Amino acid sequence: MKKIIVFLLSFLGFSISLNAQKHVCGTQDPNDIAKHNPNFFQEMIDNLNFLPTEPQQKTNNNNSTYVIPVVVHVVHNNGPEKISVEQIKSQFPSLFYDFRRVPGTPGFGGYGVDTKIEFSLATVDPNGNPTDGVVYVQSSTLTDHDQATEETALKTLSKWDPTKYLNIWLVKSITTGSPGTVLGYATFPNFATSTTDGLVIRADCFGNYNFYPQGTYFSLSERFGRTPTHEIGHWLSLFHTFQGSCGNANCSSSGDQCCDTPPTKENNFGAPKRQNTCGNDNPDKLDDPRFYMDYVDNSFMNKFSRCQTNRMISTLNNISYTRRVNLWKDTNQQATGTGKYQKPRANFWSNTQNTVVGAPVTFIDYSMGQPNNYTWTFTSGTTTFNASGSIVDVTFPDTGWYNVSLVVENLADTASITKNNFIYVGAVSPSVLPFTENFEANNFPPIGWSIVNKDISPEGYSGVTWGRTNLNGSGGFGNSRRAARMIFSGYSDFGQEDELWSPVYNTQNFNDFLKLEFSVAYVPFDYQAPTGEISLQVNDTLTVWVSTNAGNTWTRVYYKGGDDLATDAPSDQQVNFYTATQWRRETIDLTSFANTDKLRIKFMTINGFGQSLSLDDIYIYDKTTQNTPVIITDSDFNVVPNPNHGSASLNVKVNQSTDFQASIYDVQGKLVYQFHPQLLPAGNHTLPFNLDVPNGIYFVNAMVGNQFITRKLIKN
Repeated sequence: MKKIIVFLLSFLGFSISLNAQKHVCGTQDPNDIAKHNPNFFQEMIDNLNFLPTEPQQKTNNNNSTYVIPVVVHVVHNNGPEKISVEQIKSQFPSLFYDFRRVPGTPGFGGYGVDTKIEFSLATVDPNGNPTDGVVYVQSSTLTDHDQATEETALKTLSKWDPTKYLNIWLVKSITTGSPGTVLGYATFPNFATSTTDGLVIRADCFGNYNFYPQGTYFSLSERFGRTPTHEIGHWLSLFHTFQGSCGNANCSSSGDQCCDTPPTKENNFGAPKRQNTCGNDNPDKLDDPRFYMDYVDNSFMNKFSRCQTNRMISTLNNISYTRRVNLWKDTNQQATGTGKYQKPRANFWSNTQNTVVGAPVTFIDYSMGQPNNYTWTFTSGTTTFNASGSIVDVTFPDTGWYNVSLVVENLADTASITKNNFIYVGAVSPSVLPFTENFEANNFPPIGWSIVNKDISPEGYSGVTWGRTNLNGSGGFGNSRRAARMIFSGYSDFGQEDELWSPVYNTQNFNDFLKLEFSVAYVPFDYQAPTGEISLQVNDTLTVWVSTNAGNTWTRVYYKGGDDLATDAPSDQQVNFYTATQWRRETIDLTSFANTDKLRIKFMTINGFGQSLSLDDIYIYDKTTQNTPVIITDSDFNVVPNPNHGSASLNVKVNQSTDFQASIYDVQGKLVYQFHPQLLPAGNHTLPFNLDVPNGIYFVNAMVGNQFITRKLIKN
């Protein structure tokens, strides 16, 4: 009969393919569950009463608090659904990235939350014997799984004690009778039996292409392991974000029972788009389909909210959920060979990858397997030093690129990771004011500036971050053609932060007066909704931060969004360039931060999926330089040719007669050439030089009057 059905579906062709393109979840609708259990929704609300008032364990590490042992049953008929152990194992770092919101991975998205939950493939079976946590069972019928009639038969075919393991069954296909292709389904903690508790997932939706590209995957859009993330969410008490459509004004008891997931009228597929299908949230916000509990493609999912996290943690502490509450306890980890009792997997991140000599940088362990011992090694050329601890503050003694290695150890084994050229350490700019930047140079970001883009998708880093205009009159107040720019309409990841960092300045001599000025242009987006949606104003945000330790820690000094940030009236048309009348000048007093040799500024935008923002004419000054004219612009100082073979010239244009000094340094900060100090008359100047040095990257640093300017030079 199944062969006949397959033939008929193939014969029908195009008419069926429209539904087949929609990949859906088969978890039972909570409204249907409530028909059998009238207390179901109230039990879900009461579950939050089990949220711990403080962390279970106070530690000085960044380990997961909850580690869930897992067994995977592969029900197959010797076809492609019999995926390899390697593909199965590739799912677990993916789950770790998603549930732990690990920086520098696809799981770090928008305003998501680290749940402190980890999933660990069992290494000890129920009889105390070694295992790889994977059980293969052949079945010619059950691998093509009918959820309505075969759930019990499938799960009794192979099952481990659900009070000790999360059981996951992998099959070839899942049929529910609903439109679309079902990728998986799960049981809620308060509506499952010891026989049925667990997850059922298509085998080709288990595993992550980035860790195991040779695996068998359902499609290009469903190959990054987000189906298990979604179904585990249900298993830990989460509803779909479109549950109950828009719900009502009481967001904590209607819809998905989470007030920090904007309501959406129905499920969302493919790539997220700008829409506002519900207007009962306060304040009204655009829909956000990027939560793991919606249906968009794998590469667009990237977060759990704080409320969703609380619901999952409460579930793991709810004493009435006997098949959840003991899973993560240490005694069960030891019995199942999971967590700290199996080989760890090392990983780390730092709060900046661009610093200067003498400034502290915080490195944070993000390893699987709850390690208890950590050894860090930092290497650049002949410079090598070590540190220990899960979270360490490191100060670098020399300039250059550093390789960073971490070795972690738990009760079972060790693991290591090395990230080459992970962090760049530069030198502090000279303490001569004013500091200016107008983004007119050929390079962007300018020399000494850096972009911190936290967006990443399974395919790699997103291209949406700070860029630059290049159109006559698009700079500050229409006076130039270039300005730094952030186009918020380019991506739909709400709350995503993009940062533009200044060089590091020495301002120790200016502790009685220091100010920052900049020009900004922005208009909110006036979203005119199509029929069936709700119109609203879409707002983005600009913040300015100051660091006195080169970027290790920050203090916010400016926060404006929406109407407060706007320099003109909202527009229902996309605005990517601003006219001369659409700019405003902002001034921030930095005097209280001035007495430091490691001052740094960052401009950070917070995406609301609205318009674009332009930034220009950045100016830091003290009392004596607040009215000083600009002697040289960034575009009037160039190395020609560049790259070169050692013979080149500095082309310099100054607006008035001024003192000039310049030197060339290698990447380690060693002086390799010095120009003769001189007085340059107003006008254009060509200063030739010859470098007898090895091929590589060098930096030309110049003082033109009281302005500092630098260029990268390449000798080849």
